Amino acid sequence: MRPLRPLVPILVVAGALAAGDLAAAQSAQPTRPPTSRRSQRVVPFPEIAVRSPGGKVSFTLLPNAERLTFTVRLGDTTVIEPSAIKLLVDGYDFGSGVIFRAREDNETNTTYPWHGAHRTAVDRSRGAKIAFTHDLAMADFTLEVRVFDDGVGYRLVVPGGADAVRTPDEFSEFVLPARATVWFHDLGGHYEAAYEKKIVADVPAGQWGAPPLTFALPGGAGYGVIAEADLVNYSGMALESDGRSAWIVGLGHRHPVNYPYELRYGREEARRLGRPAAITGKIVTPWRVVLAGRDLNTIVNSDVISNLCPPADPALFPQGMNTPWVEPGLCVWKYVDGGGPNTLETMQEFSRLGGQLGAKYHILEGFAYGWPDEQIRTFVEY
Repeated sequence: MRPLRPLVPILVVAGALAAGDLAAAQSAQPTRPPTSRRSQRVVPFPEIAVRSPGGKVSFTLLPNAERLTFTVRLGDTTVIEPSAIKLLVDGYDFGSGVIFRAREDNETNTTYPWHGAHRTAVDRSRGAKIAFTHDLAMADFTLEVRVFDDGVGYRLVVPGGADAVRTPDEFSEFVLPARATVWFHDLGGHYEAAYEKKIVADVPAGQWGAPPLTFALPGGAGYGVIAEADLVNYSGMALESDGRSAWIVGLGHRHPVNYPYELRYGREEARRLGRPAAITGKIVTPWRVVLAGRDLNTIVNSDVISNLCPPADPALFPQGMNTPWVEPGLCVWKYVDGGGPNTLETMQEFSRLGGQLGAKYHILEGFAYGWPDEQIRTFVEY
C-alpha cells in the first residue's frame, strides 16, 4: 500500500490562492464613503433659552437630542414642567433622535387694531427658529418659538414638496406642577359643557379636556392657559390627561365622538374621521400656546393668540378690521334639535323675528349643508 502524502502543503497553497483572489476582488470594488454612527450624530446640544422682552416669561429647550423637551417659567415660577414634544410624520417621531443644526433669533415689536378686550393689540416678542434633522427619517424640520411677557408659543415646520402626501399625528405634553388646580370640561358637548375643578394630579388618565384649559399655579403664584393658534390645514387639538399631571395633545381622529357632531352627521361619518388626516405639501403645526400671568387680568387681556395668527387676508377683508360684515352685533341662531323643523321656512321665520329684535346676523346651523344651492340663495336674499 502506498503511504498517504501529507495534505497540509496542498491546503496552504489553496489558501494562499484564495486570499490572493479575495485581495484582487476587493481592490476592483469602488471604495465606500466613510460613514458615522448614530451615537456620533444624535448628541446633546446646548440648552436653548428664549426670554420675553421684559424678562417675565421664558421658554427653555432642554439639551436632550433623544427627546425634545421644553419648560416654561414665569419669573422664577415653573408654569410647565419638563414636557416632551412629540410629532409623528408617517410614523417617524420627529421629537426623538434629532441632530441640532442651527439657531436663528428674531423679534417682533408692533401694534394693530383688534376686536377684543382692547382695541389695540400689542405684539412684542422674542423668538427663535431652531433647525434640526431627524436622524432616522433623514428629514430636516424647524422648531419655531415665540415668547411674550404673558405667554409662549411653539410650532413645528416640516418641509415637503407640493405633491408630498404625509400623515401627521401628535402626542406632545404639557406637564403642570403637581399641585396646580385645573378647570376643564370634556368633549361630550364639543366646546359646550360644565367645567370641573380639580387638582391636576387627581384628574384620571383618559379624561379629555377641550381647549382652552385654564389652571392656577400652586401657592397663588399665578395662572396659565393651554391653547392653540393659527390652526390652518391641520387637525384641531384637544387634551387628554395621563393621570400624572400631564395633558397630552390629541388630534381630531382620537377625540371621542361628541353629541353635537353625531347629531348632525351620524356615526358613520364619525367613523370615517376616526383615522389621521393626510396633509399635502409642507406640514405646519398650529402654535402650541401657554399663556402665563400673575393674575387673571393678565390672562384675559393677553394678545398672544392673535399675535401668533397671520393678518386677515385682504382679498376677503379689504378694509381689514373695518370690514363691515365682521362688526360685533346681535345674532339669532337655531340649534339642531330645537325650535321646529330644520327647513328653509323655519329659518326665514327666525330671520323675521330676529329683525324685530334688532339682530344684525343670523347663524345658520350645520343642517343646512344638505340644502341645495337654490335654497341657500333664497335664504340669503330673504
